[in-house]
Amino acid sequence: MIRASGALAALSLLACLAGAQDLVFTPAADAAVREDQQDANLATGELLVQRDDYSAGSRWKRAFLRFDVLGLGASAPQALTLELFEGDGSAGDAHFEVRAVDASWSETGLTWRNQPATAGRRLGVYSGPKLGEGQLVRIPLDPAWIRADGLGYSGGVTAGA
Repeated sequence: MIRASGALAALSLLACLAGAQDLVFTPAADAAVREDQQDANLATGELLVQRDDYSAGSRWKRAFLRFDVLGLGASAPQALTLELFEGDGSAGDAHFEVRAVDASWSETGLTWRNQPATAGRRLGVYSGPKLGEGQLVRIPLDPAWIRADGLGYSGGVTAGA
């Protein structure tokens, strides 16, 4: 988990099971990429997912999260929530979309140029008013994304206008 200025950072993935204690998973890997730094790997610096409106045009940033899910057994989650927090307050209304992505990316090797496609199944979306510093954001995800224990459940978070 990385907290960064001007960014959302992953806290956890919550799996709610019927008649059992909820399970909490932290990212096994997380990385970010920036459109204006196409060869940069931001795995150790900042987990940015917002879009900045520069005078020269928008600069996109995407975060990629991979979770190793263990402890479900035969119980598929009835609800799934991605929890994020705001690093220092957003500039306006917030809109974030989470999509399933191929899990073959490397935390230290991911760049804008080699990022997995973010056109996969939409898992969840958050739209709301401006976020304050340290504010928790909960994005409900499609619980069918995780059906059993497994390594490498991977999602991409993109911000939109």
